[in-house]
Amino acid sequence: MKKLLTVVLCLIWAPVAADPQTAVAAVRSIPGISNAMEDNAGNLWVMVQNNPQGQYNLVAANICKIVRPHAARIFLVKVVDVATVVPKSKPKDWGFLGGANCGMVQ
Repeated sequence: MKKLLTVVLCLIWAPVAADPQTAVAAVRSIPGISNAMEDNAGNLWVMVQNNPQGQYNLVAANICKIVRPHAARIFLVKVVDVATVVPKSKPKDWGFLGGANCGMVQ
């Protein structure tokens, strides 16, 4: 019983191998993705060339599935138009195309 308790406590306090750098690198390697970056709030900003026929909510949901194994603490994926991302602008000013809550994606 003591060994079992020790194992359970080790599992609870064991550090999680969160790797946001490899998660972002995996997203950047997807064809059609211009760039990707995370912020401190758990958002992953994904920049793409705007295509009027693009299904960006679906793209964001699929990106959630890609970053999940990295345990990178990414909660929301937000797809934005790369043409609206300019130096010194804030993310709220970027052209939002679609997004997904990674906690809701199965």
